[in-house]
Amino acid sequence: MSTRTIRVPQYLKQFSCVGSSCEDTCCSGWRITIDQDTYEKYQVSSNEKLKKSLKKIEFKSNKEWFAEIILNSQSLCPLLTEEKLCSVHIDKGEGYLSNLCATYPRVTSLVNGGLESSLTVSCPEAARTVLLNSNGIQFEEINESTSTRHLVSRKINSSKYESTHKERYYFLELRDFSIKIVQNRKYSLTDRLLILGVFMEEILIKLVDNEITDIIGNYEQLIDSGEIINRIHDLPLDLNNQIQILRKIVDIGIFTGLKDKRYLECVMESLDGIKFTGPTLDESSIEDYMNTYETFFKPFIREHEYIFENYLVNYMFKNLFPVAKENDVFEMYSMLVVNYSLLKMKTIGLLAYHKEDFNVSIVVKLFQTFSRNVEHHTFDKNPIIDYLTKNNLTNLSSMSILIKNEQ
Repeated sequence: MSTRTIRVPQYLKQFSCVGSSCEDTCCSGWRITIDQDTYEKYQVSSNEKLKKSLKKIEFKSNKEWFAEIILNSQSLCPLLTEEKLCSVHIDKGEGYLSNLCATYPRVTSLVNGGLESSLTVSCPEAARTVLLNSNGIQFEEINESTSTRHLVSRKINSSKYESTHKERYYFLELRDFSIKIVQNRKYSLTDRLLILGVFMEEILIKLVDNEITDIIGNYEQLIDSGEIINRIHDLPLDLNNQIQILRKIVDIGIFTGLKDKRYLECVMESLDGIKFTGPTLDESSIEDYMNTYETFFKPFIREHEYIFENYLVNYMFKNLFPVAKENDVFEMYSMLVVNYSLLKMKTIGLLAYHKEDFNVSIVVKLFQTFSRNVEHHTFDKNPIIDYLTKNNLTNLSSMSILIKNEQ
């Protein structure tokens, strides 16, 4: 059997689909694309329902995004059984599925000619697998059969950027060191994210004229000695502004077509918990927000900080942080901070809403539905980045406002 090496998080071998017992379904509520080879195979099938459930993608189609499933009036794939199982998989086996259906929730990237694969937490069972390991995420290289299917969603060949974009040329070093910062439990996660922000600023300024090994080496000394705390100590804290910015970003998400019931339930419960369901901030909201933070969130995060850490590390690995697509390194950092801050605010709101009934399952639901409805939402232009840029918020001071809840 022919094999190849692939880099994966160790958690990957623990994951398996739970089928009809899943509290959500990956076959509803979003675009289910069909690759060209599968589409052509389905066109000669004797299954008329299968053929009638497909339509070609006319705009910006390619070999992988060639056609899509026509969802029914309940936004479900019409090929699901009453038990929410795939009838195509039941009748024909996994080999008959499209690339997307056969590989989800695995996410694969092609990095310098080699494959990397991880899980997206938009799947409930994947979310539990990724988030609930208190020891954190470790990575390894494994051998797999070359017949294993992958749908490559991101690609980078860093060698071609040596003379143009050094941050892309040193992508692997930057990502590995960034993950190392986020996993450094000597510091609180708040401090780790601020430390990462200072590092991203240094990369933008120094990488043009300095070697990456020198920059990382010097920065490691600052972290190990504790001197880095002096750099982040005076970064601003502004809770009123924090909540106003995050509420605006929540509204951007709600009013750009996000209608998933489970996610909206999390959003409305969290806003209700911090008394911010109206268009303006209630006078008592800041006080209630901080009371919940002190009384409930701090004890929760002391015991479960690894959930947020695992989310961030998984996000950085699968999204090729900090150089994916056309974004610069600080823009990628800004999106990482926005995601963390939204999840933090919503967790605080859910704690205030559920009080003694709050549990880890609610957190998993929040992270899973957030990933499904925010991370997976596709835009020609990201409205969150657009909002941050137009309001001059893609800077370390603004990110500190989103990150910090206490000095």
